[in-house]
Amino acid sequence: MSTRDHYYIGEDGKGRYRGSYGIGRDLERLHELTDPFIAEGDNDLGQAVARIPDETQRHEAGELLSRLTPVIGPHLDAINAATQDPGDGLHSA
Repeated sequence: MSTRDHYYIGEDGKGRYRGSYGIGRDLERLHELTDPFIAEGDNDLGQAVARIPDETQRHEAGELLSRLTPVIGPHLDAINAATQDPGDGLHSA
């Protein structure tokens, strides 16, 4: 399944996901691209994207981030709370 299969631009110019599968897939890929570049205590994925040295991967991560931000942005506090580990940091959801 290509990116276009699970994400599209509507007539109003806004992007939409066809379902939660597409969101999960894009989140997973964004994590793969940015994880090595997230600084300790940094919550800004934009900074992690900017640190990616490979231009193609940086562009892909930026595109994913711009698609995901309107979907997860309003719910980011809830997502962070749900993934918070009571021990010493974040854990995989």
